[in-house]
Amino acid sequence: MLETKIRRKIAEAFKTLFAEVEENKITLQKTRKDVQGDYTVNVFPFYVFLNFRQKKRLNKLESI
Repeated sequence: MLETKIRRKIAEAFKTLFAEVEENKITLQKTRKDVQGDYTVNVFPFYVFLNFRQKKRLNKLESI
């Protein structure tokens, strides 16, 4: 239940800042003991997604 709330809030923040993302695409992992915190979010898939979208926009601009 807590993980669902965290995913929902991350999805809302991502949508506000960048673009809509499905909650089920957000992966939470228990944070390693040697690092402070309870959960870790892998942001690499979001970087790839945003980079792909940016390239598509640049290609459209170049074609104009």
